[in-house]
Amino acid sequence: ETLLALDEFEEALRWALHARSLDPSDPDLAVLEGRIRLGTGESAAARALFAGVLKSWPNNLEARFGMAEADVAEGRTRSALEKVGAALALDPMSHRGLLALATLSEAEGDRASADRAIESALRSYAGDAAVQLAASDLYGGRGRWDLAERHARAALTIAPQSGAARRALATTLIGLTRYDEAAGLLREIVALDRGDAAAWYALGLAYERSGDHAKALAAF
Repeated sequence: ETLLALDEFEEALRWALHARSLDPSDPDLAVLEGRIRLGTGESAAARALFAGVLKSWPNNLEARFGMAEADVAEGRTRSALEKVGAALALDPMSHRGLLALATLSEAEGDRASADRAIESALRSYAGDAAVQLAASDLYGGRGRWDLAERHARAALTIAPQSGAARRALATTLIGLTRYDEAAGLLREIVALDRGDAAAWYALGLAYERSGDHAKALAAF
């Protein structure tokens, strides 16, 4: 799980396969392997694993969400949305399901459904940094940088050491044309992790938009 979170897919797969050799019937391990296979781009293999779980455990939410993610990987957003809806029918307050519904509805241009989903997630999971980040991303995508900043700051308050929350806040500051403030925050991020490519890229944008092309090129 940790290696998967770090996008170390090959190493994560090695351990997942070892775990499955010790307990081949565990559906959670099959779902885990499926999630890793999605990360390596093997959507067909992932789909087969999720389908195998659903054959014996048709209400396994993780496998259902996995099937939806396989659809997304294959560009089938509408099908993914239908699968998420079916999973939410089993657990209407699923944290993962609400965020997926918000993201997919927004991608399909259904802002009303996206708003309902993200607002429901915020009501039930306001103390979850991932929910606050999802809200920040959704509103930032609409150019509502004021709301995006509010939720990014909420995420950072919940998880002060989160690089993702810091990057999200910096992104909103760029959107609000507060370039110097954004650059200062991003310099802190890359000082802690010089391998954070997303932060370097955002820093380049902040410098470029403030007119400091030399620093922008250095960051890029």
